[in-house]
Amino acid sequence: MQNNILQIYVSIPTTSGTMWDIIDLGVGGTNPPTGNTYFGSGGGIVSGGNSYGAAFSYNNIGTAGEFKLFVGTSNVGSTPYSYVPTIYEIGFSSSYTYFLVNYTQILSTTTIPGSFSLPITVAQQQSGNNIYLYWVLLRSLPPNDVMPSISIGSESSWPP
Repeated sequence: MQNNILQIYVSIPTTSGTMWDIIDLGVGGTNPPTGNTYFGSGGGIVSGGNSYGAAFSYNNIGTAGEFKLFVGTSNVGSTPYSYVPTIYEIGFSSSYTYFLVNYTQILSTTTIPGSFSLPITVAQQQSGNNIYLYWVLLRSLPPNDVMPSISIGSESSWPP
């Protein structure tokens, strides 16, 4: 995963509250290099509970409509979400982890996962609504770890 960006285009239900209600989007493994799943030993989804993953994550103690941003066991931020088609992205360089929503960078952190050999994870546990997964894409990080940006200039009237 190093020097790549994972893109997940999905609609995620806003949810709150049952004891086992968890949603994860990202990459992760419980025990790499021997383990290759993002699931706990009891079968439940690991949500920010290992040093090997990075994810947009909602768990049962979170705020409805808010993803926590995890890199390993570190909660590095949060972002709101709603039940509409959205592109969630996580990028990895040798020294940064990037989080983006709809191609807009929302966070850059020097916290990096403990491993870059990780499975892609789209997981939902005991939520009452459906996840609609449209596509998943893994692409190369832009040169020199510079994330692309766009700016739109001011409008001018015509004729001048």
